Amino acid sequence: MGMRILALVTMLLVLGLSETGSRLRASVSGTASVSVEYVADVRQADGSGSYSFNVSIEPLMFRLQSVQGKYRLLRLRVQNSTAATIAFSSDADRFDVITRGATVPAVLNPQHVDAPFWDALDATTRETLAYPMSLKGVAPAAPGARPASPESIYIYLLVPASQVSQVPDSFTYSIKSLNQVITIRTRPPMAR
Repeated sequence: MGMRILALVTMLLVLGLSETGSRLRASVSGTASVSVEYVADVRQADGSGSYSFNVSIEPLMFRLQSVQGKYRLLRLRVQNSTAATIAFSSDADRFDVITRGATVPAVLNPQHVDAPFWDALDATTRETLAYPMSLKGVAPAAPGARPASPESIYIYLLVPASQVSQVPDSFTYSIKSLNQVITIRTRPPMAR
């Protein structure tokens, strides 16, 4: 089924290129942004590190692609440069898509919310889509050694396609273990 969807999307893109020519050439030439970047950096109050959140969306692909016609797939990158492990909970955490004033919750636990969808996926896909349990913190560096790189993971989020048809305005992410709601917004334009 996945190959059929990919073939259909490829065909639609080819048809779209031939139909819209000059409009798409403008974005390919670099005069328009190809993707929308959403970011949030949350610093520890004591200055001992930060958490970074990033979602990147290519608008055309977001509007055209859906998983089994039911969901749009978002990929969230979470980076932890603190010493503490972040604990995640698909039951207690919440990720919301804000679009045109509406708040649409993402599905963090598709196995519980949509068992037929989940059961139709192969084991590798289920493992990739499963909401993580934790993200390790950075181990303290030994004296004289270079500091360790921050730990990061990708979290895949499913959003009901019937409720989100356009590129989102922003996102909110509530992680219970951090006791905080994080707002993830588009990256501010760079100064010229």
